[in-house]
Amino acid sequence: MNDKPTGRYYRITPRFWQDTDIRNEWTEDMRFLAIYLMTSPHRNMVGLFYCPLCYIENDLQWQSKRLRVAFDALSSADFIRYDEKAQVILIVKGLKHDSPSTGKQVEGAIKVLRGLPLTHLLKDLLDAATLECECLANAMRMAFDWHSIETRIPYTVYRTPNTVENISQTPSATDVAPASPSGVIKPNEVLELWNEVCGDTLPKCQKLAPKRLDQVRARLREAGRTAEWWRAYFARIADYRFCRGENDRGWKATLDWATKSEDVVTRVLEGTYGATYSQSHVTAPPPVVVREWTMEERIEQIRREREGAK
Repeated sequence: MNDKPTGRYYRITPRFWQDTDIRNEWTEDMRFLAIYLMTSPHRNMVGLFYCPLCYIENDLQWQSKRLRVAFDALSSADFIRYDEKAQVILIVKGLKHDSPSTGKQVEGAIKVLRGLPLTHLLKDLLDAATLECECLANAMRMAFDWHSIETRIPYTVYRTPNTVENISQTPSATDVAPASPSGVIKPNEVLELWNEVCGDTLPKCQKLAPKRLDQVRARLREAGRTAEWWRAYFARIADYRFCRGENDRGWKATLDWATKSEDVVTRVLEGTYGATYSQSHVTAPPPVVVREWTMEERIEQIRREREGAK
C-alpha cells in the first residue's frame, strides 16, 4: 500500500455527525456517499467538479441502482446538485467549510473552473461564493462572461431513469414541470392540495422555491402519487396531534417537511406520529411527567422531611 499523499486535504466539520437531519432522515448509504463526495479523488478545492456517475460506481464498488437511490436522496436534500449533461457535481455547502484563502489558491480555483465543462452550476457556485468566500466571488465575476454562460448553457438537472416527469431542457429555476403522464399531478398542484387540506391548521405554502420544488418532484417520482394519494397523505398529517403542534416544541408540520424524504412519507403512513384527532373519542389518562430534581430541590425536600419529623 502506498502511503504517500496524492492530493490536498479537505475539511469536514465534526458537526456533520450531529446534524439532526443527517441523524434522523439520512440513510447509511446517504451518509457514506456524502463522505465519499467530500473526500473524493475527483473533487477540487471549490466543490464543483467533473464526476460521471460511473466514476463513483467504480470507486465505491456499488451497483448502479444502489448509487442512484442514495445520489437522488442527497440531491433532494440539496446536499449536492448535479448537471447531468455536463456530468458536473456541486457540493452545495462545500465553500462553507473549505474555501480558497490566499491569492494563489483563488488563482488555482479559477484555473480549475475554466477546465470544467460548461455548466449552469457555475452560477450556483458564484452564489455560494458571494456568501462564503468573497475573494473567490470577485475573481469569478471578472474571469467569466456571465451573459454568455447564461445564454449558452441549457438548464439541466439530475433525474433518475424511472422519473415520472417530462422535464423541459430549459426551464428557469422556479418553473414547475410541464404536463405529467395520466394520473400524476404537477408540483404546483401538490402545493394547492397542501393549502386546501392543511391550510386551516398548518402553515400555508406560498410558492415552490427551487429546493422545495426539487423535493416535491422527488416525491412525485414514486408510482401512484395521484391527486387522491396526496389528498389522503396530507389529510393524515393534518389529523395527527403531534403534527398539529401538540408536542414539546410547539412544532407544526409544513409542506417542506411533508415532502422532505421518503422516510418521512413512510413514517406518516405507518402512524409513527401517534394519535390523531379522529381518535379523540378514546379517553387516555394524562401522561406521567417524570423529571430529574436539581440538587437544590433535593436539599429542600430533605429539609422539609426533617422538619416534618420533628
